Amino acid sequence: MKNRIASLLVFLLAGLLLTTAQITRAQQSSNESSRTQLPDESCKEPVIVKGAVRAPSRFEMRRRVRLIEVLALVGGVTENAGQTVKITHSIPASACGNLVPNGSSETTETYNLADVSRGDERANPYLRPGDAIEVSSLDAVYVVGQVVKPQGIYLRGPLTVTQAVAMTGGVLADARTDRVRISQLGVGSNTVTRIIVDLKAIKKHRAEDVVLQPYDIVEVPSKKYGGGRLLGRGMKTQPPQLPLRIIE
Repeated sequence: MKNRIASLLVFLLAGLLLTTAQITRAQQSSNESSRTQLPDESCKEPVIVKGAVRAPSRFEMRRRVRLIEVLALVGGVTENAGQTVKITHSIPASACGNLVPNGSSETTETYNLADVSRGDERANPYLRPGDAIEVSSLDAVYVVGQVVKPQGIYLRGPLTVTQAVAMTGGVLADARTDRVRISQLGVGSNTVTRIIVDLKAIKKHRAEDVVLQPYDIVEVPSKKYGGGRLLGRGMKTQPPQLPLRIIE
C-alpha cells in the first residue's frame, strides 16, 4: 500500500513539474512574441526620407520594410534625382534584430538608384529605425541678375555659360553682357574664383564659351548698377517639419 502511495506521489509530482515547465516555456514564448511585435523605445525612432523625392516624410515602422517600399510611399523620386541613394544608420542592426534580419554593420551604405528601382534585392535592404535615407540630386548651376527667369539649372551634361543664360530666357534690356561674372568654388576649399566673360565676344567667336562647373553662379549685371539680383531672396531658411506616417 505504501509503495502504491509513493508511486502515485511521484507521478503527481512529475506531472506538476511538467506542467510548470510547460507554463514557463509558454511565458518565455509569449515574452519573445511581445518583443517581436512591440520593440523597445529605441526601435521606434522614425525613418527619415529626404533629398530628391516627391514627398519627403518620416515613417514609424511596425514591421519589416525595404528601401524600395519607402521610396514608393514618398511618391518616388523627382526629375532632378541623381544616381545614388545613401542610408545613414543611427541604431545598430543588432538592437532591432526582429526588424532588421542580417543587417549590415556599416554606418553608411550607398546604393545605385537604378538597381533599387529594378527591385534588386542586394540594393533593397531592410531599413532600421532611425535611418536617414537621402536620394542624391543632380549637380546644379545658378544664373542670376538681369535675366528673364533667374534660376538653378540641373546639369545633365556639359553646359556652357551662353547655354545657361539662354535657358533662363535670355538677358534683359538693361543687362551688361560684357561683364558677366562666373563665381566658382574650388573643389575641397573655400576659395572662390571669379571669371569675367563677354557674351557678345563669345557670340562672335572671339572668346571661349566657358563650360560651367557644378554650383557655379553666373551673374549678369545691370548697366546702371553693375550688380545683379541675388538668388534666393525671400527664401525660407528653416526647413519645414516632415510629416510622420505609420507603416503597419
